[in-house]
Amino acid sequence: MPQMSPLLWAFLFILFSFMLFSSFMKNYFSMQNKPVLNQEKNNFKKQTFFIKWMW
Repeated sequence: MPQMSPLLWAFLFILFSFMLFSSFMKNYFSMQNKPVLNQEKNNFKKQTFFIKWMW
């Protein structure tokens, strides 16, 4: 596996951070909407699983 450049690692880190942050903000603003909240929780689980798979 070729070594990845630090710039690419930084880009991936920012991308994942933004994904998780936007998911968290959607959860925070849709607390009164339970179905949407459950859907966001499922999306969050998928994202965390994808991140674990990437590592």
